[in-house]
Amino acid sequence: MDEKKKVVKECIGYLEELNIKLNLDSFEQCVESYYDFININNNNNNNIVLDAKPGHGKTTALYCFVNYLINNTKESLLLVFKEIEQQYLMEEFLLNLNSKKVVKRKLLNVNQENQNMNSTSKYQQIITITHARLENLILNKQFGLKKSDLEIKKLLELDSIEKRKIIIDEEPNLFYYEEFKVDDNSWIDEQKIKKAYDYSKETSYQIKMPYKEGYTSNIILYQTFIRCMIQMLIIQEQLANTSCETKALINHQTKEDRESFNTFFEKIEKKIESGEIFEREFIKRFMCFKALYYHDNVGFFTPEQDSNPKTIIVANKIDFNILGSDILIMDGTASYFTEKYRQLGFVIKQVADSINYKRADIIIRNINSSASRRDTKKILYSKQILHDISEVKNDFKLRDVPLIPKKSDAEAFKIKIDRNQNYNDIEYVSKHIFNTRGSNELNSLTSIYITSLPIKPPNYYRAFASVLYSKRLDYRLRELINQENLENSGWFVDEKLQKIYMREILNELIQIIMRTDLRNLQSEEKIYIFIATILVDLIQNAFEITKFKVIQPKANSTTIKMQMKIKEKCKEIRKFFDNEIVETKLSIGRIGKGKSIQSFINNQYDNNKEYFDKKLNEYGLEMVIELHGTQKRKYIKKVRAIDE
Repeated sequence: MDEKKKVVKECIGYLEELNIKLNLDSFEQCVESYYDFININNNNNNNIVLDAKPGHGKTTALYCFVNYLINNTKESLLLVFKEIEQQYLMEEFLLNLNSKKVVKRKLLNVNQENQNMNSTSKYQQIITITHARLENLILNKQFGLKKSDLEIKKLLELDSIEKRKIIIDEEPNLFYYEEFKVDDNSWIDEQKIKKAYDYSKETSYQIKMPYKEGYTSNIILYQTFIRCMIQMLIIQEQLANTSCETKALINHQTKEDRESFNTFFEKIEKKIESGEIFEREFIKRFMCFKALYYHDNVGFFTPEQDSNPKTIIVANKIDFNILGSDILIMDGTASYFTEKYRQLGFVIKQVADSINYKRADIIIRNINSSASRRDTKKILYSKQILHDISEVKNDFKLRDVPLIPKKSDAEAFKIKIDRNQNYNDIEYVSKHIFNTRGSNELNSLTSIYITSLPIKPPNYYRAFASVLYSKRLDYRLRELINQENLENSGWFVDEKLQKIYMREILNELIQIIMRTDLRNLQSEEKIYIFIATILVDLIQNAFEITKFKVIQPKANSTTIKMQMKIKEKCKEIRKFFDNEIVETKLSIGRIGKGKSIQSFINNQYDNNKEYFDKKLNEYGLEMVIELHGTQKRKYIKKVRAIDE
């Protein structure tokens, strides 16, 4: 038996010891992939993506492989997890197989709860950190900051030659970007200026200003000066530059202003290096602006269209090679957008896919869930979603259909569910559309309702395209005549941009879908995924490269808005029968006060007959159509009692 097979056999033994049931074929392939990665030539920037679909045991296989390493080898690893919780989940797994003393000696979790690393850290065989920490370390090095050099050395360097290999659980951020607009300078805040210039009330420190020797200003005025100058620089660059890529902003300044900005950059950067200024988002924005200020071709312009002002975007890949270590990324959705990894220098290794895709139906619900709709018609939108969840529960005979909203919509849904007794049987989960990675609370669910598409702002896709391809693309959005144009033509003019947009939406949806019971390879239970959107063609086209079945709304089916009206009218009719009369059959003209019910039925029944009849039946009613001469007359008949 060769060494690799021995390792696999040992790892299977850990599963048996802990009574964990997994698909052994895919589990073995994952363990073999980790073994191969550990044994490739070190420090040659081998960048690999392991594409093992969810439920195939890649995380459990990693835990088992780590347990094998700490008990049988001296091989060292840096493991990177999405969340702190996952660091401790692996520690808990190891504690189930080893003594606390062994785990403490072999494993070090570094996070906000355990910030300190010392000179003995390199002797820890396994070190874990979070995605955010790794990204910080890489970006600091990319920006030319030295503040992270010592930590990187402690994390990765084992001796003068060898470095730890890195395994990243789940897709990390592959690029970063910042937007610079004329009217957005709030990131230059008072506290940053005070820290940069060592301001205190005791010293009342005054800042030397340009133009006039000996002239000084207080902190607030200096902050205003910097903000105004940044605003002017962006305006001047937008007016003067007719190309796609930016020129150095310094070209628009006088000698005196340049001196002032040089001092500003030096002081802020000094405080960043010392750790006095540490906010990650500020550092990223500041360093991007500094590059934009001193160098040509750093950023690119987005087109000015409708309500979208012209903007400068600075975007770059996150350079994993800068660490000088071999890297393996565990990403179960890599096969749906292989180009992004290949463009960034990664090789994809696939594990055989054992998922039974026939279990799952992707069902499109015809509801306008666009950002503008959710903002301007928030109450109507939430009512339509909750109404539709009640409908699908009834139509598909489902007990629970938890909703998964966007973060910005989550609280509104929660309040509406809690306050309205008609919806108190609808569940919601703590996850939202862009936060389903990490710990999984969806893994036992067989049905979910995604309340809108996981669409990000257009500049996100533009930035990604500039990193993958070129800054010289057509970044325009299509001129939309109507909603159908959006459905049929896509959002972006450029085909590469549109492809990124579509594949990124698909990846996010797959992440959510694969979190459900679909990942349970032993189960055969049907899975229902409901998605609220009118972008039917987009979803259909996106899912063409998958094995999923997408069910479109029926042609000429009753809209959600009309469904809600029909339901209200049926409820009103039933109430009239129960409270006003003793007869069991009435012509529609005699129901209710006035002619509103008669008019509604005459206008809507024929076009929505299937849904109308279904709702009448739910309320113990029936439509009766009788022929009187050449005329058809409509009657409503009460056919049974209903539970209140």
